[in-house]
Amino acid sequence: MEIDPNGSNNMERSDVVDRDHAKFRCRSARVVGIENALTGETAEMATSSHDGQFCYRVGEMVEEPNYCAEIEKVCGEGIHFYLTWESAKVYALQLIGFKGYTGEIKGWHDNGQRLSHGWFKDGKFDGEWEKWHENGNMDGTRMGKCWRMGASRMGKRLGKGLRVMNNVLFWIYKLRKILLTHTPSAKQFQRNQTQKFSKKIKHKNSSQTQKLNQIIKRYVDSVQGMPRWDVGEVGNRPKRSEQLGTERCG
Repeated sequence: MEIDPNGSNNMERSDVVDRDHAKFRCRSARVVGIENALTGETAEMATSSHDGQFCYRVGEMVEEPNYCAEIEKVCGEGIHFYLTWESAKVYALQLIGFKGYTGEIKGWHDNGQRLSHGWFKDGKFDGEWEKWHENGNMDGTRMGKCWRMGASRMGKRLGKGLRVMNNVLFWIYKLRKILLTHTPSAKQFQRNQTQKFSKKIKHKNSSQTQKLNQIIKRYVDSVQGMPRWDVGEVGNRPKRSEQLGTERCG
């Protein structure tokens, strides 16, 4: 793109360390050409990754009507651009997650300070990576997904061991979460067992009560019609045989 010299931009930001690799914004610019950062193919038209209705057409001017006039603001409303193709290519590959990319990559902070350096193979980290802070101090080296200081063989083995341990801890966490979700707690388990035991005792007591009532009813039915006598002194109580009108043998 060709930046409109009469338009607004924030190229005079105070925090810029390296203008060749810093990120800038402008209100308007003219599209000179469009190229695919991964394949190198050219095109006549492209859309913004942040706004699908904002189109870039070769040979035409583009303008952001809601341009943010704050010069020190890096990521505000405006057309973002870099002054070098190398920085713009890294930004474009970052938007697609470096999918399918193989080769060397150098990254920079928004102020132009170097951020990282390494290699990709088929869209994945390959080999050793270096990383720097925004103030320029070395952050460390990276093997796969593990940052560490130094680049010895012991460090590589340590990085691999940490990745394995990280995966193990992740699956332990997932398993614990599943168990907590689908397994009742100790209090809930005790409450369920208590309810079951109470129902069982209640059912058992009701069955025993029914049996006892049946025995009492059977006994009452059996004694109906039997001879009775008045309760008096023991010596005056008539004998059962006399009440029944039978003779006693012996």
